[in-house]
Amino acid sequence: MRTLNVRLFACLCAGVLVTAGLTHLLHGYQVTRNAGLLLEQASDAKEDGKLIEAIGYLRRYVRLMPDDIDALADFGLVLAKANAYERAFFTFEQVLRKQPDRDDIRSRLVEIAIKLRRFSDARVHLEDYLLKPLLQTFSELPDGDTLEVSNDEANLLDLLGQCQFAMGETEQAEISFRNAIRGAPETLDTYVRLALLLRAEKDQAEKAVQVIQQMLDANGDSPKAY
Repeated sequence: MRTLNVRLFACLCAGVLVTAGLTHLLHGYQVTRNAGLLLEQASDAKEDGKLIEAIGYLRRYVRLMPDDIDALADFGLVLAKANAYERAFFTFEQVLRKQPDRDDIRSRLVEIAIKLRRFSDARVHLEDYLLKPLLQTFSELPDGDTLEVSNDEANLLDLLGQCQFAMGETEQAEISFRNAIRGAPETLDTYVRLALLLRAEKDQAEKAVQVIQQMLDANGDSPKAY
């Protein structure tokens, strides 16, 4: 009866394990190397304005490196720049599920959501995240008091006003637009949106004219104001 050569068996097992380990390491190296090349190609394509090519490289990269959230965010930004808004929207949602503190991406998601007429989605991101502290402060102000806001906050308030107006909440939209104008009086589009809102309301035409005059007074040196 033949006996098992324990030493030979142990050597064979060790050889198999070493080979498997080396294969795994080699595969990992190749994946990392290929991913790095894809990222370089995406960067070159973006610099050359070849957005479709950049999207292709980035899509392949994020499949290989799903934990690279910065690359996933960049993928969404390139999609948005190429007007692929639906894909950009869902890509930004993926980013925010993994990194909810990415306010830069959340702001872009809001802009994209409004383009897609997903006003309810945009409003949630504004009220529950981006503008939550500011709106809380507004709610605590005594009647008649005002609060200065930054340019970035004014832009977000303008976006909130657009959502509210689209959802039929004209009174809230008017408040948002007026607060936005207070923070960024040079943003002409907000005046126009507010004037159109007032003009559509009964007996508010005079107020609409006043808003346009306010825009001219605040931006007299801007040819666009005329």
